[in-house]
Amino acid sequence: MHDLVIQLGLKLRSVRAVVKSLERGPSHQGESAQYNQNNRRGAGGTNFTGD
Repeated sequence: MHDLVIQLGLKLRSVRAVVKSLERGPSHQGESAQYNQNNRRGAGGTNFTGD
């Protein structure tokens, strides 16, 4: 019985984390994250503008 309570608690924590991430809305991932970040590159101040 004690093990079941522990397992349910862990599952509840996991589900709460998923709900919280869904409430925040979509996060930028993959190509869109790189596109939206600062485009300054390197110590020389070279930039990549995507052109």
